[in-house]
Amino acid sequence: MQRIGLIIVPGVIAIALFVGINSFDTLSNEADAPITSSSLDFSAYSEGINTILYDSQGNVNYTLQAQRQVHYNDDSTELEKPFIRLYQNGDSRWNIAANSGRIPAAETSADGTVEKIELLGDVQVYLSLIHI
Repeated sequence: MQRIGLIIVPGVIAIALFVGINSFDTLSNEADAPITSSSLDFSAYSEGINTILYDSQGNVNYTLQAQRQVHYNDDSTELEKPFIRLYQNGDSRWNIAANSGRIPAAETSADGTVEKIELLGDVQVYLSLIHI
């Protein structure tokens, strides 16, 4: 009876090792598979962005800062902790901050492209005083 136990225990250990090694090979083969852009939901990811947009005369129109930005394949963008500063006549006039934001894909109207931003969570809008 002890001889059967000496044969069964190493056999069970060998089977367990074989199954364990095969599962690691399967996981490493999946990790080595190339990621294609068609398998991703997003096309760009950024951290610590700072965007400056200018008007047709070359003056700063507005700035957009965010801790994180993810641009998706449907041309929408999600922002984490966005901060927008709007300018008028070269001076910073309005500041807008929020916990998160979303820029949907651009819509086209009769007058041209419509740009929107949706802000969520503790949205704060405040006016900058003009220094004379």
